[in-house]
Amino acid sequence: MLPPAIDLTWVRVKTPGIVESLLKSDQCVLDIDNISKGRITMLLTVEDPTFYENKGLDFSSPGAGFTTISQGLGKILYFDGFKPGLRKIRLIFLTRYALYPLVSKQEILHLFINYAYLGNYRGKEIRGFEQASRVYYKKSFEELTNDEFLSLVAMLINPNEYNVVENEEKNHERVLRIKKLLACNCRPVDWKDDVLNGCK
Repeated sequence: MLPPAIDLTWVRVKTPGIVESLLKSDQCVLDIDNISKGRITMLLTVEDPTFYENKGLDFSSPGAGFTTISQGLGKILYFDGFKPGLRKIRLIFLTRYALYPLVSKQEILHLFINYAYLGNYRGKEIRGFEQASRVYYKKSFEELTNDEFLSLVAMLINPNEYNVVENEEKNHERVLRIKKLLACNCRPVDWKDDVLNGCK
């Protein structure tokens, strides 16, 4: 992880090496090319509707919220224990001017799926969809049903509050909202509506 007081030039120099290291890590087990387009669409519809068009920022898409998938990866690359506040401004800046220009969308998505924070379970931090599948469902990612996959997607907004095991009812409620969204039966209230109040 990069220290807090660094300039953009230094971050840009270091970013390719950090990305390469993460891609070669044993944590990076899911190949984005082997994940169905349907599941990729589900993920992007909920988390980052304009992922392939935006530059790491999206303050217009209904339900997009404050954090894009690119920013989610930026938290992992550039911060050790990210916390909101002034760091959010720095995250936006580094995502736009370091991550977006230097890392392909395919690589960003590939790394996000393998490194996204998906809660703590019995004192252990869970990272990536493969590890989450094995911890929460005792099966591989490939064996998940679509509903099980959506339950993990539902956690991304707040992994512990919507934990599929420890807060199963709340997770289930969010999955129902997501399914309405995917079926085009509802619409988020505005771009800040990442909890999908428009899909109650």
